[in-house]
Amino acid sequence: MLTLLPQALIAAAQVLLGFGEQSAKVRGRLVEGFLRGAGRPLHAAWDLAFVLHVGWWSQRDAGGTYSLWPLPRTATHADLAVIARECGMIRVIPVPGDVVLYRVGDQAEYTRSGIIIAAREEPPKPGRPYSPIPRYVCKTIEGNLTEHGVFGGMYIREMRRVLSPTDGDLFIRWAELDGRHTLGDPTARTTRRAGRPVLLVAKTPVAEP
Repeated sequence: MLTLLPQALIAAAQVLLGFGEQSAKVRGRLVEGFLRGAGRPLHAAWDLAFVLHVGWWSQRDAGGTYSLWPLPRTATHADLAVIARECGMIRVIPVPGDVVLYRVGDQAEYTRSGIIIAAREEPPKPGRPYSPIPRYVCKTIEGNLTEHGVFGGMYIREMRRVLSPTDGDLFIRWAELDGRHTLGDPTARTTRRAGRPVLLVAKTPVAEP
């Protein structure tokens, strides 16, 4: 059985920490490569393009003929949320290697993404309403940030975030799929829904927010 390796994704993302756009006015070859691989305009936000780029390359088979990465490189944030639900990849407890989607402020749609490299449950705080689903203190690697971690910047940064399914955050456990059932595998069975490639895999019942 071919194996998906979350530790390889983390290692690939860590190698790029501190890199990013060439300058405030020039994106440069690295970021433009992320965007071209994702089929996105060169002026677009590139946080998700970065995640999907390192995902694809970190899971490439030894022969170099295709990647075991199960998420389509051309997916948008909304596409990825739908695909993750359809393929049973959403989990309520984050672990290193998960891809996370989250909203910014009061936005209704997912607009940001990252790679979780560490996660622990946040201790209860006095006065906070009880929730059956805990909050998690996570370290993430994200692209398109400023030096101080503000969205829309030039860099790939390591961040500390408090995340929870109760806030709408999605933890995508892509690594639990059978490595033979990936969009990069030429023998994989796929179909298209609403113009998106979708894997034909058995769904696993999971708790979902």
